[in-house]
Amino acid sequence: MFAYDKTMGPAQSVSCIVSVYPLQVTRLRNRFPEVQLRQRKWFPAERAARKVIEPGLSDILRSFSPPRPPGKKAAAALSADGTAPS
Repeated sequence: MFAYDKTMGPAQSVSCIVSVYPLQVTRLRNRFPEVQLRQRKWFPAERAARKVIEPGLSDILRSFSPPRPPGKKAAAALSADGTAPS
C-alpha cells in the first residue's frame, strides 16, 4: 500500500490510499473499457520504478521479483511451527 494526494484540479486534491498487487500476465486483450484513454507499455520492474512519480509506488515496484516458473515451490516455505519443511 502507498498513499498520495491525487490532483483533481487547480488547488484541489484528494488523499488516496492505494493497494498494489503483483500479477503474472498470461494474455492481453486488445479491447478494454479505457482503450481510447490509455496506451499500454511494459517495463521491467526497476525501470517502471524509475518512471513513476509517487515514491511509495516506486518502492513497491522495486520490491517485485520475477515470477517463479510453474511447479516450483517457494524456497523459504515454513511449516506451521515456523521451521523449514523436511
